[in-house]
Amino acid sequence: ATDVACQVTTTAFRYGGGNAIYNDRILQRCMRDINAAAQHFMVNTSAYDNLGQFRLGMANVNPMG
Repeated sequence: ATDVACQVTTTAFRYGGGNAIYNDRILQRCMRDINAAAQHFMVNTSAYDNLGQFRLGMANVNPMG
């Protein structure tokens, strides 16, 4: 879901034209916000890997990273 949200926002940003790059524009804010959210630990692919390994009982795995 996070990847799709990033793709949709990027597409909207591209169609927004040159004005979309300015900080006071809503598309600029959306672009920054979705990319910041996509970097969050809980939606990061490595978090899913760590949790899966932990749930499978693999040794020396920290589910929080």
